Amino acid sequence: MALIAGFIVEVLRSRGDAAVVARVRTEVQRLTAKFGLPADM
Repeated sequence: MALIAGFIVEVLRSRGDAAVVARVRTEVQRLTAKFGLPADM
């Protein structure tokens, strides 16, 4: 949960900085790739 909150805070603090948003998006995609959807399990 702290990791997810950190992503949210970082994007909010960046005030829409496209580079920050893109980097966080990539990090979130990497994180979520570790977990399958229930139908995939």
